Amino acid sequence: MIAELVAHQYKDASKKPYTPKQIGDDLLLQYGIPISYKKSWAAKKSAMRKQFGSDSEAYQLLTSMLHMLDQANPGSDVLLIRGDNDVFHYFFMSLAPWEHCIPVLIIDGSFMKAYYKGTLLTACRQDANKQIVPLAFAVCDSK
Repeated sequence: MIAELVAHQYKDASKKPYTPKQIGDDLLLQYGIPISYKKSWAAKKSAMRKQFGSDSEAYQLLTSMLHMLDQANPGSDVLLIRGDNDVFHYFFMSLAPWEHCIPVLIIDGSFMKAYYKGTLLTACRQDANKQIVPLAFAVCDSK
């Protein structure tokens, strides 16, 4: 029920995240209901899952997403490696239209700390309009 009260806070993914502490503070202020941080956290997770789907649902969409990317961007390279029982292991994608970019490569990595751990690696370049163009993405083990 709490998740339904706060679900509207998660409709716009570009907004600053609505934290469990804010959920507790707002429920106390608006309804006079004190709730624990644990309940606020569970409400946040439930509201976000309803709005954006679960992590496992997103990983199940990777195959079709990669197929659509490959069809829409001829010359791109896409690779999805699954292990036993069709479990996701690695993902790589490199978009083709980057030959007109300046020859400076920007490489970055970010640890994924959600339920599914790993590292997101990115490679980008700057085009003639000074816009950042993503060249490649990879999701791999953190090791």
